[in-house]
Amino acid sequence: MAKAKKQAAEYDPKQAYQWSPTEDFPITGRELEYMFKTVTDYLSKPPAQEVLRMMEVHKMLEGTIRQGVLNGKIKPKPLAPAVIR
Repeated sequence: MAKAKKQAAEYDPKQAYQWSPTEDFPITGRELEYMFKTVTDYLSKPPAQEVLRMMEVHKMLEGTIRQGVLNGKIKPKPLAPAVIR
């Protein structure tokens, strides 16, 4: 009896994939440079700068709220009662 050939996996860009967080994916120096420059160029544009500033403000607000919760100045809102119809 002949062994069945193992079918090679095919990449489908519409498929969701997962991998181990410890998996290595080597890249070339050229790929690293291209990715780094692309991200740097994008982040230097005004719309990206606005988003980065908003993220910093959000961190500050969360820190203020966290501190207020810890020192008792900020309390959780009571849950709204369920409406039964």
